[in-house]
Amino acid sequence: MPSDEDWTWKFTPHAADQFDGLDHHVQDRIVSKLDDIVNYPCLVAAFVGSLRQGLPVSMTRFADTE
Repeated sequence: MPSDEDWTWKFTPHAADQFDGLDHHVQDRIVSKLDDIVNYPCLVAAFVGSLRQGLPVSMTRFADTE
């Protein structure tokens, strides 16, 4: 049984339609990033913290594997 701390993600129907139209490599990258977010919540906390410090989103990157 999942605990309250277990997270998952799923696409809304509209997002799923758009996702299906993407290149396979792009789909893999998106899924990888979403998995990172739910599996490593400390990354989300670091991202939100950097936004609160006034860093522009374009300068805030996390879990980038490429």
